[in-house]
Amino acid sequence: MSDTYKEIGDLLAAARREKQKTLEEAADITKIAARYLAAVEAGDPKPLPSKPYFLLFARSYAQYLGVNPAALEEIEKKGRDAEVEASAPEPAVTRKTDSSSGRGFLIFVAIIVIVAVTAVLFIRWRGGAKTNTVAEESPQQVAADEIPGDSVAVDSPLVIPASPYQSPGKLVLVLWPRRSVGVVLVRDGDTVLNRRLELGEQQRWEADYRFLLSADASAALNLTVNDQSTVPLTLLGPAIFGLEINQANYKQFLPPDSAALNRMAADSVARTAPPAGAPTREGTGNGH
Repeated sequence: MSDTYKEIGDLLAAARREKQKTLEEAADITKIAARYLAAVEAGDPKPLPSKPYFLLFARSYAQYLGVNPAALEEIEKKGRDAEVEASAPEPAVTRKTDSSSGRGFLIFVAIIVIVAVTAVLFIRWRGGAKTNTVAEESPQQVAADEIPGDSVAVDSPLVIPASPYQSPGKLVLVLWPRRSVGVVLVRDGDTVLNRRLELGEQQRWEADYRFLLSADASAALNLTVNDQSTVPLTLLGPAIFGLEINQANYKQFLPPDSAALNRMAADSVARTAPPAGAPTREGTGNGH
């Protein structure tokens, strides 16, 4: 993948020099730090927060420079194909074993098993003999039916069943864009989304604990958590990098309880309404 990063960086660096732009000018428009843009041009993802950010920043940078997105996708495709070929398993090599050494090992294992079984039987025999000796030497036990009922003490320990663990349930995240937007989504430590979302597209994901969300334009993205709309993402800045939404903090991204406000408004209207059966202004006028 390092060759892919280098090829993408060379393409973007050449496009910037051709347009006679500086890294600082590009950073001011893309809202991506100049040091990160320099790392993208160098094809080095190490200075970035994580490797998925390289392609996210590269796409935003390419859009600013007017580079054809198809060129980046072609480079990424070649890199993925090369990784698949490199990770293909090698054919298994069948090794012949010496039959005589195999038989010797089996004989050794059989001897060990026989010795172990013999030792266990001997220990159990000795334990049974000692038990019989103690039983013969101990005084005769009194039968249970010869003991008065009032004098019988029964030891009955209280057993409390353990309560099963209650899982908090899944954390559900739904994304849909207002326009084209680059998104990186990490679910419980695994990157599940790393591309541009287009208008009309919708992505729904479930996590056991948390999501990490990054987007190159917060105004272009709508978001719901557990089927509830969040506050506008523009409140978090023009771009989002590594926003954590988890089981413990997701409610802070939700707006105030609109349902409670609606109930308060309905109670206020009910208190000011006339009682049932009372004449209205129109009815009073007709009566006279």
